[in-house]
Amino acid sequence: MYAAFLNVLMNSDREKNRIEELPISENPDFEKDHCSGLGELHPGKNVIQIRQYFNPPKAAGMTLCIAFISSRNPLIEIQENDGYTFHIETAGNSQGETRQYIYLPMVKYGKNGFNYGTNPDTAKLRFRQGDSLFDVELIVIPTIGRTVYQAMINDLLSIHFQLVYRKNEEKKREYLSDCQRELEYLNGQVYTLSKILKSLSREPMSDIGKEKARLPFRCVKHLDANVIMDHYILQRPKVRTRIHKKNYNIYENQKIGAYIGLLLKQLDILEKKIERGNMEYQTEERGCVLQNQQLKTQIHQMRAKLNRFLKSDIFKGFRPETANLYPLHTTNLFVNHQSYAKAFQLMRNYEKIGRLLETRIPYYACGKSSEIYELWCFFKILELLMAEYDYRILKVTEKKDKRNPYQFRTVNPSKKISDYIEQFFSELEKPEISAEAFYNFIIYLEQKDHPEYNIYLGYNCSLSAAGSKTVRPDILIIVNHQYIFTCDAKYKNYQETFMGINEWYVDLFECAAYKYQYLMDERQMRFIHEKELLESDPHRVKRLEKRGCCILTPALTDSTDVSFYVVSKIEEDYKKYLALLEKGRVNIDYNGNERLDAAEYTEKLYNAILSSRSSYENRIASVRFVPGDILNFRVLFGGIFRQQLTEFYRL
Repeated sequence: MYAAFLNVLMNSDREKNRIEELPISENPDFEKDHCSGLGELHPGKNVIQIRQYFNPPKAAGMTLCIAFISSRNPLIEIQENDGYTFHIETAGNSQGETRQYIYLPMVKYGKNGFNYGTNPDTAKLRFRQGDSLFDVELIVIPTIGRTVYQAMINDLLSIHFQLVYRKNEEKKREYLSDCQRELEYLNGQVYTLSKILKSLSREPMSDIGKEKARLPFRCVKHLDANVIMDHYILQRPKVRTRIHKKNYNIYENQKIGAYIGLLLKQLDILEKKIERGNMEYQTEERGCVLQNQQLKTQIHQMRAKLNRFLKSDIFKGFRPETANLYPLHTTNLFVNHQSYAKAFQLMRNYEKIGRLLETRIPYYACGKSSEIYELWCFFKILELLMAEYDYRILKVTEKKDKRNPYQFRTVNPSKKISDYIEQFFSELEKPEISAEAFYNFIIYLEQKDHPEYNIYLGYNCSLSAAGSKTVRPDILIIVNHQYIFTCDAKYKNYQETFMGINEWYVDLFECAAYKYQYLMDERQMRFIHEKELLESDPHRVKRLEKRGCCILTPALTDSTDVSFYVVSKIEEDYKKYLALLEKGRVNIDYNGNERLDAAEYTEKLYNAILSSRSSYENRIASVRFVPGDILNFRVLFGGIFRQQLTEFYRL
């Protein structure tokens, strides 16, 4: 029995479907980049991983399927199908063999079958063939890859940490970088913990347990049946007995060990952030700022100290990666023992950060990966504004009433933002929860040395547009209370074996040009709740003036244009899109229908873009935006953030 992809011509007349079996690639890079686990299946557990949006070549009109195939008797029986409807057929191949096919249609956009696109499925299947049972787990993994996925998670955690540290800092020390601030906090935690463990090492608390042993008879303290049998009857030199032994693996010590494990995990995240920071930011030496290499040296020293703690007798046999610190309950030791009480308080104070570090977000939970990418883009831009351009958060909106979402608060705005991130992480594992809870969230920032430079940074804010329509850009940037830039995070794979470069043209012209330039008519554009926003904001947002839209993308593509692209030859590029439109390759929704009447693009948008008064030149952009590579975004928006310019950087 083996697994493979099929191209199937599904016959609506219930006649036999035509099946074409696709070859299984033996290229290790293909398996790494596209799918793994195909081929021979073995009794027991088998895992098949498919990269989100994978699109193997298929003939027109044929359906991609995942199949479980056998060319020998007995036949395969489905024991568990996880709610999916399988097709079962037998067919001959070119070698004259008769094969049994059990196959399931694979769909990218939510039709009947196994969805491996926008909202990916997972499936646990069981097959029987004779006396053998085959358990198959079918998993969709994020299209961006494990490294980038984990880096986004770590970035969101790190941004959360910075907001917590800035909020808790009694004396504001602006000369400290965010990494220094976090490292200083961790150094304080490790120093306090070392004093506690030094005290505990003198008299560590333990349980007394019994352990089996073989000892000379003269060393035995208690007679029992085994001792009498071994010594007097069998006359063995060593007898079976039980000895009392201290067991340090008590609840309190386990929790302290788990706490050390979380500190080590946070140090790892911080070190990776510093490494990416060398590529992401232009840092300046201010006051007593340390170089990144010095920070990494401090991290190595702290990591070595924490690992020494774990090698002490009190944590013998303990594995921090398998233990959870929270929930943390009070015990007699934590209340009445002086050193344990101090450790308990230390762990309690760390809970806000520790709970997030313990959140397990599996790599294959990519049903949320597009939302994770959107939120990461939003908070990464916030971090960039604070870290490189010296903006500070003055206020954020607080949702108390859905009808009046724009109510600004100025008390602890950083805490409000960190609470949002914490809430998102805590709800990620719930399939029914989405990022909609953060829609219409706006942060107001001013530059520290130039308060007249100000920015509204909004997430999924509702804007009314022409024709009584509503648009909701992923990220909204309002400069100087007036000039509006939009960013749309497109979590897509433009490689030809996935979604293809045509999808990028869709994003440029159907999204950036049509939705966020053409539809956003300046005569009608306003916030849906503009009245409430104006009343709650003393600065008074002026009439909004659109200045451009940028597509943010992981830029998984075979083309170099996607990584940094500003439309300066709009006519030439738009005509490429129109050629695709004429061939029916764009303006298609997930069900294969036209999104809009083609006249919207061939006439109205055409006239808007190509008229003599067109304002689309240098207003549409696309940049690569992933952890460790935000340089192109900084180039594009550098003048806007630094000097409040009103247009993208011109190449």
